[in-house]
Order: sequence, then structure tokens, then C-alpha cells
Amino acid sequence: MCCCIHRIVYAYIMAAARETPPTATKPSAKKLKKYEQKFRNEWLHQSEFKDWLAGPSSSYVDPRCFVCNKTVARHRSGLIKHANSQSHVSLMKSRKGVSSVKALFEQEAQRHCYKETTELQLASFIAEHNLPFTLLVSMQIDEKTYEWLKILIDS
Repeated sequence: MCCCIHRIVYAYIMAAARETPPTATKPSAKKLKKYEQKFRNEWLHQSEFKDWLAGPSSSYVDPRCFVCNKTVARHRSGLIKHANSQSHVSLMKSRKGVSSVKALFEQEAQRHCYKETTELQLASFIAEHNLPFTLLVSMQIDEKTYEWLKILIDS
């Protein structure tokens, strides 16, 4: 009798096993941590990005294209994709002939510095060679002016 009960229980278990799908325990797949590219400040100095890319700041987290006024992806391939987009390319073409205000002020400062330097060099040359009096001697002047100049020279 004991054997029969074991056979019945075994048959019952086997039948139940066939009806329900096996729930084999698979090892749980570990979730892979996705790598998130951080923005690199060296990209701001690269020739392909330096004309339009602004790095993250306190007011925004992602880098920005200040030509398109859009945020761009933090990874290099996203930056390249944005640089090659039609809207960005057309805005860059329209911006090509326009000078920035900063560049205009720098040019004006250089001109002003050059002007001051030239004036100083010319004044030094005139004083070094005593040109006012040297030139007056070679000019034809009347007696009254000559007397006046003589007083100036002597004093």
C-alpha cells in the first residue's frame, strides 16, 4: 500500500508539473549602469566647437549652442550631430560676416593704443631734433618775428 501511495503522489506531481510551466529560477540579470558622458571643458577650445558652444553654468546644466539658443547633448557625438544639423549650419552661415561686439571693442582699443603710441613717437622726434627752431631758421621771416623768436630762445 505504501508503494501505491507513493506512485499516486508521484503521478500527481508529474501531471501537475506538465500542466504548469516550469518556473525555473534564472539568475536575476543585473541592471547595467548606463554611462553618462560628462561635459569636457576642452571641447570649448576645439576648432569645430569653439565658435558656438557654451559650457554648462549655474543657470543651465547642459551645454548650449549660443547661435541656435538650444541645449545640446553632453556627449561628443551629440555635439557633432548638432554642428551638422541644417538649422545650425544655416545660422552659422548667416553669422559669418558679422563681428562680435567684443571683437569691435578690441579692435578699437588696438587702434587707440596705436594712435597714442604714434603721437608719442612723433612728439619725441620733434623734441629730440629741436624741429620748431630748426625749421624757423630755414624759413624766411621778417625782423619783428625774428626778434620775438630770439627773446623766446634766450628765455
